Amino acid sequence: MRAMTAIEQGYYVFGLVLGQSSLPQLTGFEGKFLEVVAEVGGIGAVGCAVSLDEFGQDEVARRMSDIDWVSQVATRHYGLCEQLYQQTENFLPFRLCTVFSGSEPVEQLLKERQVELTTEFERLGGKAEFGLKIWGREEWLSYYTITQDAHLQALQTTANQGGGKAFFARKQFEQALSEAKKRLLPQLGRRLALAISKAMSLNVSEVKVLGQLANSHEGYVAVINLSLLLEKTQADQLQKLAERLDREALEGGLIEVIGPLPPYSFISLGQEAV
Repeated sequence: MRAMTAIEQGYYVFGLVLGQSSLPQLTGFEGKFLEVVAEVGGIGAVGCAVSLDEFGQDEVARRMSDIDWVSQVATRHYGLCEQLYQQTENFLPFRLCTVFSGSEPVEQLLKERQVELTTEFERLGGKAEFGLKIWGREEWLSYYTITQDAHLQALQTTANQGGGKAFFARKQFEQALSEAKKRLLPQLGRRLALAISKAMSLNVSEVKVLGQLANSHEGYVAVINLSLLLEKTQADQLQKLAERLDREALEGGLIEVIGPLPPYSFISLGQEAV
């Protein structure tokens, strides 16, 4: 008869806390409560025990193509990170699926990178990540693009004159306008990012451009997707800036403000080897 083997156990680590004597009672994966897995110099790694049959390095790599599994894990991961961020004094999140084979490798990481981790807490203490997703109206973008391009203006004038040339001129104008808008959008996004950085007194390391937004709003085109590192207390200031940009720069676009969130985009912690 084949002998049963014990299930290997590791630790899924959600992030780090600083000077935290107790944790909120939160449930991680597989019904296990969150705990301080290891602590060095006042920095504690918060995680929960998991089966390496599911969360081992090779198994995670294989499951990354399973959208349902990734969605479930990501929902739990980010939900718990946000709760830890709200309910503790100082929390820095690790990346998705940061798993260790035991508590000893976690402790070793904290020892080896203690100076770096302490610096990260000093840099990010009291800070939050805010997102700005910006869309412009199609009509506004077309008008704005034409005002910036003398060649487009000439084509538009010819197209509006009527006669035999007008049909071909309209086709030329439409194609040229479409291409000009594609070229202008990145420039417009950079200008908005610069204006936002200046208004919020941010340096280059405190502003990140994320992946391209989807054109998910009918009649609108995606302009830029930003993450900003701000003081938690700047939420109202950012909201007022977004409203002013929408009114004065975009003339009625869409700006979605997200946050405050843990500073996911501004740290380089996590995803260590199992």
